[in-house]
Amino acid sequence: MKQLYRRSGTERPLLSICIPTWNRAERLAAMLDRLAPFLGPETELVVSDNGSSDDTDRVLQAFAARGGVFPLSISTNEVNLGADVNYLRVLEFASGTWLWMVGDDEAILPSAIPNLLRELHGRSGVILLSSPLPELPDLPTTAQLSFSQFLEARYDVFGMALLQIGRFVLERNAMLAHLRRAYSGGVGHLHAYAFLSLAAIKDGAMLNVVPVAGIFPSVAEIASEQPRWNQLAGHVGAWRSSLLALDGNTLARQRERRLRARAIIHSAIWHLNNGGRLGTALSLWMFLQLPFSGKAQMMPVIILDIIPTRTRMHLLRLARYMTGRKEFTMTSSSNY
Repeated sequence: MKQLYRRSGTERPLLSICIPTWNRAERLAAMLDRLAPFLGPETELVVSDNGSSDDTDRVLQAFAARGGVFPLSISTNEVNLGADVNYLRVLEFASGTWLWMVGDDEAILPSAIPNLLRELHGRSGVILLSSPLPELPDLPTTAQLSFSQFLEARYDVFGMALLQIGRFVLERNAMLAHLRRAYSGGVGHLHAYAFLSLAAIKDGAMLNVVPVAGIFPSVAEIASEQPRWNQLAGHVGAWRSSLLALDGNTLARQRERRLRARAIIHSAIWHLNNGGRLGTALSLWMFLQLPFSGKAQMMPVIILDIIPTRTRMHLLRLARYMTGRKEFTMTSSSNY
């Protein structure tokens, strides 16, 4: 790791905005331009570049050269260490009382920062930033949940949201308490950052659900984005990360089944439909984790996985023709 720039404030900032980045120089530059006018002594900006090969280094050096009254920390990894390690590093380098990790391509409105700062005063634990969603009109936008409440079926949507970058704000002390465990158990699942917040809630931190305007783009905007990871790996990784962070809690297992069984089966079929292989270990893991109904649906997927690719493609075309089921025609350009 190489420290490119460090500018400290006279007091600990209330909020650290942590941005992990990799090969998105143009989007990163646009985001920094939007954020800069709204940063001040209460807000630290922390950027960790994961060994980018584009103009990210130039963008960061130019931004540091502007100066400013806000604390700023910029570092770069000599080589790409993987997304999970970079997620944890950018949080580890932060010095604020609260840590908010956002993606380098988030469509955050500048008004979000003062709105969020107002909400942080007098709170503790983990904050889940909520916003009304058209497809979930009954979603409560304000709540305070204990660990047992968090695992109830009626709050499943919060469990999904907590695994999204930009959705949670975590106390730095809670992060430090679980950082070593996240490095040892959370890396490799694409959700190491969520490992920290889940472990904190399990250890007694309250989950504060708070509406903050201006943070999230519209649902249509999110859907138009092309992810940079395999969707099947993302769903499986989220499942594994949750179980590890929550020590295999029985209720946590039941919740992950509710949240991900259908999505994993659909993603597995898409993966096979695009010429990929699941592999014996992954197929067995998914089969064991799924509920009985999911096991029944998974069996034909496992059978498809072990037959030759050309034969499999013919069978999938036949299934598509005979049933018209959309899950046999899932399309995506996601990749590792």
